[in-house]
Amino acid sequence: VLITLGYSVTAGSSMLTIVTQNCEDSSKCPAQIWQCILIFGGVELLMSQLPNLESAWWASAIGTATSLGYSFIALGLGLANASGDNLSATGIETSISDKAWNCMSALGTIAFAYNFASVLVEIQDT
Repeated sequence: VLITLGYSVTAGSSMLTIVTQNCEDSSKCPAQIWQCILIFGGVELLMSQLPNLESAWWASAIGTATSLGYSFIALGLGLANASGDNLSATGIETSISDKAWNCMSALGTIAFAYNFASVLVEIQDT
């Protein structure tokens, strides 16, 4: 339960970031994270009413498209940053402690993403 709560908070935080970056009139946009979490919960509630996963083929198609989009964006940004004088086998020049912190942060992000495996089993079980 706490894992899915963490995903709801993370989704709300991401939605709030997207909204604040793209909103021209801040008085008409959600200003707090709880509003975005509530919207995400509403979408979850609507999608939970689907009778089976075969009814949600379009959700799978959207997920595939966004995954490919993220991959191409990451590839493009990586190629753009690796050109010219930025080529290095050791990465950016920073202190050892910063490199260790960034490495632990990346491992934490991977571990957080891996927690979804237990949620996936519950989804497939229903």
